[in-house]
Amino acid sequence: MLHADHPDRIAVSAGGDAAAFIIGPTPGGPTKATGLWYGPLSGQPAKISDLVPDTNLAFAPHGPAFALAVQDGEGSRLVVVDPAAGQADWAEHRLPVFAEQVAWTADALIVLAADPGADTASLTSGKPLAGGAEDPVVARAAGVARCVEDGIADPGRVAAMGASYGGYLTAWAIAGGTPFRCGVVIAGMSDLVSCWGTANNAPFYDYLLQGQPAGLPALYLERSPVTRLGAASVPTLILHGREDRCVPVGQAEELYAGLRRLGVPVEFVSYPREGHDVREPAHVADERARVLRWFGTHLGASS
Repeated sequence: MLHADHPDRIAVSAGGDAAAFIIGPTPGGPTKATGLWYGPLSGQPAKISDLVPDTNLAFAPHGPAFALAVQDGEGSRLVVVDPAAGQADWAEHRLPVFAEQVAWTADALIVLAADPGADTASLTSGKPLAGGAEDPVVARAAGVARCVEDGIADPGRVAAMGASYGGYLTAWAIAGGTPFRCGVVIAGMSDLVSCWGTANNAPFYDYLLQGQPAGLPALYLERSPVTRLGAASVPTLILHGREDRCVPVGQAEELYAGLRRLGVPVEFVSYPREGHDVREPAHVADERARVLRWFGTHLGASS
């Protein structure tokens, strides 16, 4: 039984008998429900911690333990949760990097992390992109190369996927010049000029890019993924809430139109009544099914 307050990042144990999930804070701040939850699939879950991790939850191959990571100003804390024990007894490991994803295989607990300085000159800043390690997409491509080198990734079967700012990074990545074979853009910006003019948070872009489009037209265009689309662009699934005010659905429509005109395989779905996050259970299920189908189609065989 799922809790009523919109559980997120749901993970199911390898045995299929238990689940863990996060309930995040509301726009007004944390509530009593905010935190980490765990329980049997056939029963009532319980909140076991106030922790709200920055990564997914990854169950161990056997048993009830699962891993997560929490970022802070100096890196991350990798936490191994034992639902049968109190939080004081959970194992923690300090990491000097910003953990983004965790996976627990039969051989190891794997952490995908960016270099601590990788986003200091992000795409949505007024700082120039030198194409070096400070470019967040370059940094993630370097992470892909490391995974390939270590033999844990097939270079012909790597995809990019993200939501909100992550959707923006994904839109940038799928435009070309990166190792990703396909992408999934969820609620991502594609044209910073039109987004500035239609979003409910235009001052945020003023701050990030250190000015408005009228004064910095070249910078806004340079950092817009739609201006980079071309022959090297890769197949993309675009998912967006129709009532999104933070990143209006027009951003998805522009990216879709650009890819379609280039003849790049693209699929676009807008969900009615949804905002920046998809919440309705039927839409959540549809979104997940489409993502899995997209990856199955475009990552089904090594190139």
